[in-house]
Amino acid sequence: MQHRNHTPLASQFLRRFLSVYLAFSVVGLAAMVVVEYQRQRSRVIDEMHALATTFAPVLGHAVWDFQDTAVTAIVHGIVQDPDIAEVQLPAVPGFAAREERSPDDGDPSPDLRVEAPLTISGDSGASQRIGTLILSSSEKIIWRHVADGLVSSVTVTALVLLVGALALWRLVTSLLVHPLARFSASLQAEKVLVPGAARRVPRFAGREFAELRARFLLMLRQVSRAQTELRQAAALLEERVNERTLELSQVLEFNAAIIRNSPVPMGVYAANGDCVAANEAYANLTGATTEALLAQNFLTTAAWQKSPMQIILATALAEHRPQHGEQRVRTSFGRDLYFEYRVLPTQLGGQDHLMVQLTDLTVRQRMEEELRQMAFQDALTGLPNRRLLLDRLDQAIRSSKRHGSHLAVVFIDLNRFKALNDTYGHDVGDKLLVIVAERLQAMVRGTDTVARLGGDEFVVLSTDLGHGADEALHNATLIADKIRVALGEPCLIAGVQHPCSASVGVKLFTGDENDADGILKQADAAMYADKKAGRRDSVAR
Repeated sequence: MQHRNHTPLASQFLRRFLSVYLAFSVVGLAAMVVVEYQRQRSRVIDEMHALATTFAPVLGHAVWDFQDTAVTAIVHGIVQDPDIAEVQLPAVPGFAAREERSPDDGDPSPDLRVEAPLTISGDSGASQRIGTLILSSSEKIIWRHVADGLVSSVTVTALVLLVGALALWRLVTSLLVHPLARFSASLQAEKVLVPGAARRVPRFAGREFAELRARFLLMLRQVSRAQTELRQAAALLEERVNERTLELSQVLEFNAAIIRNSPVPMGVYAANGDCVAANEAYANLTGATTEALLAQNFLTTAAWQKSPMQIILATALAEHRPQHGEQRVRTSFGRDLYFEYRVLPTQLGGQDHLMVQLTDLTVRQRMEEELRQMAFQDALTGLPNRRLLLDRLDQAIRSSKRHGSHLAVVFIDLNRFKALNDTYGHDVGDKLLVIVAERLQAMVRGTDTVARLGGDEFVVLSTDLGHGADEALHNATLIADKIRVALGEPCLIAGVQHPCSASVGVKLFTGDENDADGILKQADAAMYADKKAGRRDSVAR
């Protein structure tokens, strides 16, 4: 028969044992709270020192350069840190004070306050203090971190205490309470059944207490080991977070330095259109100052609204996709530009931003136009050269073949041009060539082409002279006569009148003749016949 009723002695022993166990548990939890509070307080102070050391140089330069937007953004960014309750930037000459407080973190505590000087370095290397950065935290923040840090520890401890209590209850009940109850019941039975009998009462073995103590100490060691492992894991995690935070701040500062000092024109725009960063190269390219660029908004500025770049930036924001291409624009500062652009969507502080990179192509385009002009135009007169003339002659031949019209090539050579060059010099000769080009362009139709082959040789390509051969010959002869008359007028150059005349040869043809070089040679031969005979009707057919 087993006795489940506890004797007063056993019950009293059990109650006292559990009371002591509970008291030790409460003391242990209180010690954990105190230790965690001191750790979080030290960590918050170290974090404020780290933030102050990181951002004080950046704020110093921003205050010195009167970058109001940048200072406001940095102060707002610091106060978003979960360990910061208030950021103060006392006023300095020329710059108003800044103060921003986190609304949910309670009142700043005077004991949780860090000050860092704002300094700048001059050209000589000496540092100058221009202000002070003040960071404050609060007891509310400390206790919030303590609560967050103790959630896992308290959970583990509560589970351990619960398991320990159940184990102790089972252990003490089986090894202490039940034996005591059986011992007490045995005594009572002896008194009742055999009064005064001298029976030997079983001795109660004390090994149960030793085993209970050993198991309890083992449990404490396991709990202590678990707490040590948790503290080590928390310390390692905190160390990694601090290292990552420091690396991130260094990367941000490094990126900002790259943008500021890059020779590539770069600007950063927020999703609302505000320009939040621009380097000197960007300002120089657009013909503005950095301050003027930072005051712009690409959604509201008139020049941006007229430019296709506004649509390009809006597309990059809406689609979160880079944009790339070339554009010709007039900036809001009056500068005409042709550039290659790259618009890169990015995230800053959890908000959408755009980085704009520009490559100036204005000089390259001007050089390409000059090369194109050199390839197809005469550098002195601006007339088409031989290459462009042959191209237009080929086009005219194909058109004549389709429509059955006649064409004419008028070959012109200035008389006594070499003598004028030798007598008055090449400057006078060049001016005479320019005058001849202007006279020829003034007398021909808009569909005709005037070209300079080189030296004193010019060519007029005349199209649509008529469908009949006689009509075309008549019109070509009229053109040749008009050229002789126009070029027969004296030229006034540098106050001296120079006589001028030309030999003219005409080649009349249709689209059935498709050898452009052969047509020019025949017109050249007709010109030399005119020069040799002194006649006015040299027409090759």
